[in-house]
Amino acid sequence: MAVMINESTLADVWKDIAAELDRAEALHPNYPSSTESVRRVGIIVEEVGEAMAEALQLSRVGNTEMDEIKRGRPAEIADLYHELLHVAAMAIRNLKAIKQEV
Repeated sequence: MAVMINESTLADVWKDIAAELDRAEALHPNYPSSTESVRRVGIIVEEVGEAMAEALQLSRVGNTEMDEIKRGRPAEIADLYHELLHVAAMAIRNLKAIKQEV
């Protein structure tokens, strides 16, 4: 079953990713070179690990997980969203770097 995404929501997500990418590039301007592809992917893996930690934190509510999420746990959900933004931004940064080097 496909999930329908509201266009304004998708635009908001892209805007958030772009902002995170800008922040990361300003904070860490020296991105690993193409000869350090393992290090580049390692950065993404590190972010995925942090997102997984947040997802696990959300899942600690046991059998009532979905009820808790539906009622809203804004802080935990926001933390997961933020970590997933990091994943997306680092993946895009890696893709941008590859494109610039090819």
